[in-house]
Amino acid sequence: MSKKIFCMFVSLLLLSSVGFGENGIKWVDAKTLTIEGRGWNEPSNFYNRLPASAEKAVTSPVWRLSHDSAGIVVRFSSDASKIFVKWKLRSKKLAFERMPSSSVSGIDLYVRHNDEWRWLANGVPDNYPVSQALLAEDIPEGWKDYLMYLPLYNGVHSVEIGIPKKTSIKPFPRLPASRPIVVYGSSIAQGSAASRPGTAYVAILGRLLDSPIINLGFSGTATMEASIVDLLAQIDAKLFFIDAMPNMTATEVYQASGNLVRTLRKKHPKTPIVLVEDRFYQDGFLQKTRLEKNLNNHRELKRSFADLQKAGISNLHYIDAENQLGIDGEGTVDGSHPNDLGFDRMAKHFASSLKEIVAKNH
Repeated sequence: MSKKIFCMFVSLLLLSSVGFGENGIKWVDAKTLTIEGRGWNEPSNFYNRLPASAEKAVTSPVWRLSHDSAGIVVRFSSDASKIFVKWKLRSKKLAFERMPSSSVSGIDLYVRHNDEWRWLANGVPDNYPVSQALLAEDIPEGWKDYLMYLPLYNGVHSVEIGIPKKTSIKPFPRLPASRPIVVYGSSIAQGSAASRPGTAYVAILGRLLDSPIINLGFSGTATMEASIVDLLAQIDAKLFFIDAMPNMTATEVYQASGNLVRTLRKKHPKTPIVLVEDRFYQDGFLQKTRLEKNLNNHRELKRSFADLQKAGISNLHYIDAENQLGIDGEGTVDGSHPNDLGFDRMAKHFASSLKEIVAKNH
């Protein structure tokens, strides 16, 4: 027996042992449940983060990254004693050098417990293109609310949730008036280098603020370019959160941030806009060129913010870089990209400001 056939045989035995027999489980298309994190409603492009019309407008790297499902969440309620998931991935590359398959291509499940969201399970891809996982079992009786986060750096063609046939599942919607917070940014906003989809700061913010949230983080390509700003302006947002500076130079920051704010304000006269300084490189205390890049970017963003305020643009807010990652140097994997500790610190730092802004505007 070849090694490949043997591995397939073992995989089938494992699937059988955790209850994937079709006689005992029913599969529900996630599209029939509540989906959050999509800025455009396009059935033919369901799990893409940008509309089909954007393909010719944005750069090819942005368009490619828009197929990653970062920030897209399935919300549902169920009385099931077991929860399975089956998902079909777009890319064969399941993991990166500094990110495991549990975040790049995995599924994260949270449950509301004692009135707070608690992590419950992670589905790690075991195959390409289709993976299956038993996420949780021996769940006590009664209806529970769930959040299921999709992969950060891979896309999905389909997602199905499996439950025992005698149990039920239904959408778990928010109030129809719940508008999303829109986050635009770099690889850090997209989720690099979280260990799971639910530990990226955008996901944590959504839970802390109890708000739908759209992740438009594009790794290595976020420069506040006009094509993206025009797309942001199409979304009826509760708040625009702009965290793109890690990919920008100081010479770009002033002009691009001003154009972004003026474009958004023209379409959305009253919506809060938050400009965010990029986090300090954690090795900048010795590597001075890294620190200088931070300080130069921050200087230009502050200058832009001050001039926009002088021009009469209201409901414009600013969050600086201090303490985003803490002060102990333990918040990143490489001095730049946050680990789970860094993301948790960032989310809590941002949430303290955003709660006040949202409260004043709603």
